[in-house]
Amino acid sequence: MKKAVLFLALLFSALLLSGCALFGKTDDSGLRVLVEAGEHYTIEVGYVSVEPGETASFLIKTDRDWSVTETDYRGEYRLTLTGGLTKLELLDVQVPTRVRLTLSHDARTIHYLANGGKGLDGVGAEVTESYDIREHRRPNVSIGTDLFAREGFTLTGWNTKPDGSGQRVGLGSRVTVADELTLYAQWEEWTDADRFTYRITEIGATVTGCFDTGETLVVPETLEGAPVVVLAAGAFADCPAKTVILPKSIRRIENGAFEGAALRELHFFDNIEVIADACFPGCEDLSTLYISAIEDPYGYAFRRESVLADKFDLLIDTMGQDRIIFYGGCSMWYNLIGPDVREAFGERYTVVNMGLNGVCSSLFQMELLKHFVTENDILFHTPEISSVQQLLTNTSLGKHEDKLWCAMEYNYDLVSLLDIRAFDGGVFDSFRAYLDKKKPGGKYGDVYHDSKGYAFFDGETGCIPFIRTQSADELVDKVELDPVYLADLTRLEEEYRFFTGQGVPVYVSFTCVDMDRVPEEQQGNVARMDALFREKFSAMEGVTVVGRLEDFLYHDEDCYDTVYHLLTEPARRCTAVWSRDLTAQLQKDGRWE
Repeated sequence: MKKAVLFLALLFSALLLSGCALFGKTDDSGLRVLVEAGEHYTIEVGYVSVEPGETASFLIKTDRDWSVTETDYRGEYRLTLTGGLTKLELLDVQVPTRVRLTLSHDARTIHYLANGGKGLDGVGAEVTESYDIREHRRPNVSIGTDLFAREGFTLTGWNTKPDGSGQRVGLGSRVTVADELTLYAQWEEWTDADRFTYRITEIGATVTGCFDTGETLVVPETLEGAPVVVLAAGAFADCPAKTVILPKSIRRIENGAFEGAALRELHFFDNIEVIADACFPGCEDLSTLYISAIEDPYGYAFRRESVLADKFDLLIDTMGQDRIIFYGGCSMWYNLIGPDVREAFGERYTVVNMGLNGVCSSLFQMELLKHFVTENDILFHTPEISSVQQLLTNTSLGKHEDKLWCAMEYNYDLVSLLDIRAFDGGVFDSFRAYLDKKKPGGKYGDVYHDSKGYAFFDGETGCIPFIRTQSADELVDKVELDPVYLADLTRLEEEYRFFTGQGVPVYVSFTCVDMDRVPEEQQGNVARMDALFREKFSAMEGVTVVGRLEDFLYHDEDCYDTVYHLLTEPARRCTAVWSRDLTAQLQKDGRWE
């Protein structure tokens, strides 16, 4: 009996220590809040007592490959991962409450079949791997070269059908898996060695020429037992092959290597060290790149823009739903407050925030967006009024595109959707610039976190849950109210024409303007820029301008660290204005029941 009493006393003390200080009172005062027990999880403290209006918090440990996805709490609640546990916060508790949890199974299984190849041990022909999708909705597949090999063949990807007639998935790229999926290795046989001229050096073989090729040219991985590492200048000049597949051994392509070639599709691996636009002069038909991953990714350790791959996962997974796709620069990325916009539109539309850093190529992003929109969608675009990237007056890829490539390496299949002829140069140069910045140590399961440890992706809204606490002493970036930026919007109009042609209405509005950073001589241009903006965009078929520029004027005191990143309360005001204006226009247009 004494042992039982002692045990209960210790248990009660433990509950107080673990639950009272951090997670409310566990005595009988206040409102009692209980989380029901269930399968695949345990709760450190199953009930707490709080005063009316307080938050009740619980820490939940789930079994491996399981996660809490929702509750039946009637009020607002938050679910966050912290230290391997799920933290549940029930906000504004007003009555005694009993809560039931809903969990999801987070494991996905992929079976890889060698499909003519063999395991690296020479015998295995099938490998099964399990993937945790709690952090990323769609898993990255195996790079394959660490699983299978086939003498005289290059592994080019996976397919859901052995003969390649199903869905293609690039090595290391992402795929949707409902529960289990089987992928078959796809192989391309090397072109005969006697079709090449080459020289052997101490580092390997350098291809110097080719002849009598068919429409598909597969460069061998070895010549005379030496790894093929270099494609020399002029080696494929005027080559008639339309598809060229490079082996994983290639390290350098010299300038002019493909001069005047009939090349349309290029396949290569991301361990290449030297590649540039100058390697492909006169390749007017080169449109499609298939990049296979063979190196570990680095993006999540490099830049927060790496979450663009996750944003596209959200876009892919919600296709067919009634959606509002919010798109713009970082003034959209940072300033669209997820819970607020979800409250405004969530009962009628799924909200997807595709905003990204405004200095990255907007053309790159919009060309990808085209592949994932349906007539159920609405595009809400807020081009920054002095951004040559957002207004598409700059259509080349430049020094800032390393921020895009750090996302693309998590799903190179996105790149294969692009027609690279849409860009005014810089595709290979910008990719090489990113590769030069990569460092070892990353992995596909990583998640980008800021310096305070906050994850930069909210799976429900696609926005950044960025915590803005104070304004920086010195803000960076610039903003102008100069009519020259709106002089020629032809290229942007072409992009809009695609969306409207698919039955996707385009609504355009303004972004925040820090008037303290506008040049003095442009301070009086607000009304002029509003009128010009309205004139230019309203003239585009199927495009509607909503809102007024004067509603988006802010000051240094409203900004966090750049003129485009607002503090929390100004960002909430900005979100409220966007929501108000868009809702009114949707009602006017009969798109809001």
